Amino acid sequence: MTELSIGVEIDGQKMLIPAIVPTLTEEEISFLSAGGDPRTNESIKKKASDHAIDRMQRGKSPFYGDR
Repeated sequence: MTELSIGVEIDGQKMLIPAIVPTLTEEEISFLSAGGDPRTNESIKKKASDHAIDRMQRGKSPFYGDR
């Protein structure tokens, strides 16, 4: 698995962001690899949102390959 996106609302705007981010634990990655829905895991949603917000504040796309 190389990409998994989730829909979230950030600053009142609905957007897709990557759910697989560098701050996930091995347990969280295993959860996703086993087909777990990231929308049902608050820790994964928070880490994904935090990562996306950080990248956007630095003028980058929330997705790694995008600028």
